[in-house]
Amino acid sequence: MRTKKVKKLKSSTRKRMVSFIVLFSLVFVISARMYQGFKIDLLNKELPRLEEKRNQLLDATEKLRSEVERLKNIDRISKIAREKLGLVPNEDKGALLRLENYDDFLALKKDFGKKKDEDKRQYRVAGVQ
Repeated sequence: MRTKKVKKLKSSTRKRMVSFIVLFSLVFVISARMYQGFKIDLLNKELPRLEEKRNQLLDATEKLRSEVERLKNIDRISKIAREKLGLVPNEDKGALLRLENYDDFLALKKDFGKKKDEDKRQYRVAGVQ
């Protein structure tokens, strides 16, 4: 007789444990669903504000781009160079070198190359090759 009571006790404890787990799971699922809905509502309320800020930033970007285009206008730069800095545009035509013979050109080119090589100096600095 005693063994039957123990089995019934274990069976009722098991049923209570299962019902507790089911109840806890149900409460957890319902609270998680409510929390998720709350977060979605917050995000939906924030969305129009963020879209407005995005539009403002796009407008500001367009204004800055148009300002950059205006400032880099070559006529404006030339005017500032003339008026504020006293610079004048160089209207001299470039010098034109005409050689009758192509061999003279090659000799001039080699001579120029030699002078350029002579101007190169080697410096020895600690730690630098």
